[in-house]
Amino acid sequence: MSEISFFVAGLPQTQAGMRDVPTKNGGRALITTGGKDLKPWRKKVKQVAELAKRNTPTLTGPVEVTYRFVLPMPSTRPVALRRQGIDWSYSKPDLDKLARAIGDSLSDAAVYGDDGQIARSVIAKVVVHDRSLCGVEVVVRQIPDTDDTRAYLLALLERRRSMLRG
Repeated sequence: MSEISFFVAGLPQTQAGMRDVPTKNGGRALITTGGKDLKPWRKKVKQVAELAKRNTPTLTGPVEVTYRFVLPMPSTRPVALRRQGIDWSYSKPDLDKLARAIGDSLSDAAVYGDDGQIARSVIAKVVVHDRSLCGVEVVVRQIPDTDDTRAYLLALLERRRSMLRG
């Protein structure tokens, strides 16, 4: 099974949706909405992904992506948690917006052809007291077409049918 994994150090950035804006010549353009640090973050993710990918061919078919975001701990956390050094992140930024910036960067790095290939994902975010530990760990795996994965899909289908029957 093909797998690519890497860690990108830094402060993860969010990427919101696309926005339709008018252009000077009367046309329309789609722009990505995000902060001023989004472009440098995506560029860094792309560069690290390309290094991790090395000679691995672009993944085709369904893929699974695991994202583990490590963010700075807010100073409002209780002292005991700050001493412990790590806790779950249960406030902004939104997980889906963090993952969106990574997904597009992986497409740009040709890890896979398009982020529409992501058929399954696991996303987590934690906060740490030591800001030098911030970043994102990414693991991309090809989902193999095996008897096990077929059995998983058929079990999903059967659960859905059973829900409909009541």
